[in-house]
Amino acid sequence: MGLFTVADVIFGFFQAAGTLVPFPSPADVLYLAAYRCFAAGLVSLMAAWGSGGRWGAVLDAGIITLGMSTVAWAFIVMP
Repeated sequence: MGLFTVADVIFGFFQAAGTLVPFPSPADVLYLAAYRCFAAGLVSLMAAWGSGGRWGAVLDAGIITLGMSTVAWAFIVMP
């Protein structure tokens, strides 16, 4: 979450300065690094549980999360 916070601050500086945000910007690099950290954390949690029997539960949670994110995007963010 720290990487996301720093990326948001960098992105906010670009917007506050009134300049065009470059692509890719330093904020983009930090956002992508944060996703890698989240994935590594999920894998390490799975390893801490011991058996691989919980992968099904993680996949189910991921499917539900992606589905709800799509609904939230369509009805909350886009309008």
